Amino acid sequence: MAGSTLLYDSVAASGEFRESSGYRRLVMNLVQRLWSWGMSVRDGSLVRFLGVGGLCFVLTLLINYALKFTVLERHPVTALVIATVVTTVLSYYLNRRWTYGQQVSGILNWDMLRFAIVSAIGIVLNSAPYWVSRYVFHLATPNISMAGQEIADFVSGPIIGTIIAMGFRYVAMEWWVFGRAASPAEVTRAEFQGTDPTHRSDGTGPAPIVRGAAPRR
Repeated sequence: MAGSTLLYDSVAASGEFRESSGYRRLVMNLVQRLWSWGMSVRDGSLVRFLGVGGLCFVLTLLINYALKFTVLERHPVTALVIATVVTTVLSYYLNRRWTYGQQVSGILNWDMLRFAIVSAIGIVLNSAPYWVSRYVFHLATPNISMAGQEIADFVSGPIIGTIIAMGFRYVAMEWWVFGRAASPAEVTRAEFQGTDPTHRSDGTGPAPIVRGAAPRR
């Protein structure tokens, strides 16, 4: 009897192990497919953009809660706005130099102006759900508990607001701020010839810019 029970337990454990291994393989295949898809979108700019966004998300949380529980305890929306502005500056540098570093597009000052406009809209989109949660639905003490308030704040601002603003910023940066993605070959040729790879022969697109060294003779 004991031997039969032991055999049954071993068979059941073996089945559970195979099932868990199957789940792990399924998850790993899904992750690999998503990674491959992300790297194929605009020469991997989507993955790099999400990486920058993840870093700025963590920094936004740290700055937001540091201000919210100290000097801006009575102004939580202001704390989130300040945190978002600070990380937006970092986001501009990282996105220009790393996410879209392979693109040669426009003049720096014009890029900064376009980025500032997009970021201002993004800050409004990021803060709007938080403001609605606090001042429209009144999801704050004493209407609800402190724990409920913090959960509502976290879901409305750092989660919902960030998702909306990040989606808007990616589309706007990809198609307006930093221009069309150039291929590595186009960038190499542009840096060598001092031209803009996004400038098309029909006269449309950004104007040519002077960049790179002249060809050696």
